[in-house]
Amino acid sequence: MLSPSTQAFDCGEKFEDYQQLDSWLEYVLISPSEPRVECRRTVDGGWERLIYGLGDRVLLTSLELEFAIADLYRGLDG
Repeated sequence: MLSPSTQAFDCGEKFEDYQQLDSWLEYVLISPSEPRVECRRTVDGGWERLIYGLGDRVLLTSLELEFAIADLYRGLDG
């Protein structure tokens, strides 16, 4: 889950470091303040960035896991 105090680091330098790991397949950032999930995944030797919002379903291919954004944020005050 993203923290306002570390968001810039998590989206920048930290992600850049993770890209150097051959075994790293997906990088997921979950917003605590709005129904928003950012997924970065390896595709054809590079990275693609996907943004999901309310009404979307997230597919984490490395885990063979799919879930609705609405389920992720269910019961949270927004």
